[in-house]
Amino acid sequence: MVLKFVLLVALAVSASARRAPHADYVESLLRANPAARMSSDVDEDMLLDVPGLVAKYGYPIEVHTITTSDGYILEAHRIPHGRDSNNTPDPNKPIVFIMHGLLSSSADFLVLGPGTALGYLLAEAGYDVWLGNARGNFYSRKHISL
Repeated sequence: MVLKFVLLVALAVSASARRAPHADYVESLLRANPAARMSSDVDEDMLLDVPGLVAKYGYPIEVHTITTSDGYILEAHRIPHGRDSNNTPDPNKPIVFIMHGLLSSSADFLVLGPGTALGYLLAEAGYDVWLGNARGNFYSRKHISL
């Protein structure tokens, strides 16, 4: 009898629970813009590193390593051109270099997905996009002797 009462209360609480303030808006964006190729599978995107995430959405990606004078090996990511527009390689494209702030990585400029994230927007606008990673983050923890 107690179990039935607990289940009934739980059902009533969940039925009256409110949704997040912007839940309807987010759902409408996902339904209205299927061409953006935004993933609604957040779990899948969480498991991908930057090269995997960029490739998943059909953008070209290059991984470059830079060794500093004191031996750190840094990883930079490059999106040389767009996917939908400005999608041909051109060595004369203007270059933009984006560097994250403290406790971040190049992923910060890509996780919102195509059509929203700065890295993708710049690539579509015709820029050769370079994303840097400071020493110590996930992509730049190597050293030649440590």
